[in-house]
Amino acid sequence: MVLDAHQHTNWHGYDAQRLVGYMDENGIDKAWLLTWEERDGGLTRWYSYLDPYAVEAAWRAYPDRFVPFYAPDPRRPEAVSIVREYARKGFRGYGELKVRIRYDNPDAVYVFRACAEVGWPVLFHLDVPMGPGSPWYGGELEAIENALRKCPETVFIAHGPGWWRYIAEEQDNELGDAYPKGPVVHRGPIWRMLEQYPNLYGDLSAGSGLGALKRQEDGGREFLITFQDKLLYGTDYHDTQHLEHLRSLDLPEEVGEKIFWRNAYKLVPLQEVEG
Repeated sequence: MVLDAHQHTNWHGYDAQRLVGYMDENGIDKAWLLTWEERDGGLTRWYSYLDPYAVEAAWRAYPDRFVPFYAPDPRRPEAVSIVREYARKGFRGYGELKVRIRYDNPDAVYVFRACAEVGWPVLFHLDVPMGPGSPWYGGELEAIENALRKCPETVFIAHGPGWWRYIAEEQDNELGDAYPKGPVVHRGPIWRMLEQYPNLYGDLSAGSGLGALKRQEDGGREFLITFQDKLLYGTDYHDTQHLEHLRSLDLPEEVGEKIFWRNAYKLVPLQEVEG
């Protein structure tokens, strides 16, 4: 069993049908489909609105392959009502949260607590400022810790360069780098955070997640085994780099199962799988 915990439809030319074809070709059984909604997104050149209607259409067409998520911008006055409405529809999580506010913002905290009430995990993208005009989402790690403390009943799944760059204390330059490539000499703060907060998980998708593993001398094997109950396989794209790297590490079978699908099923139970 393989579940991709970070996918999008109508993203990089992949509609639902083409995405299912990619999944079939690479042995991926299911995928979480995530939206991207930012109220001020039109002000930035890299924004691409990924709407819940396309997610719902894909899920309705392939109910055994897709798990629908929706993250309305928490600054919308009706955001909590939308969460409750979509939970009643059968959506299963809040993601991808990718907005240019600190994630300890009171509006965000209000939505996160509503997610706990309906049983939704929150999958967020963190991207810290790297200079004038650079993308940033969520703020610094301090904002994440504040949210974790304020919402202990909410499950958070961390993703993005602003998170995975902190696999190590070492950065490539004084200003920091979104995708540092230097070796992990000293463990960074996310080791402590994953250990400290029971409601915090990590999404291994994208170049940020894979790059964090490859910065480690053992390819991330120790990290994956240490946090085997807290990590989720995902891609955020349509290649096999993550699959190939994880399978090259000769992980214990139980560890591989947890990362490839059991942890995702723990957070978002699906009835058709037992054990």
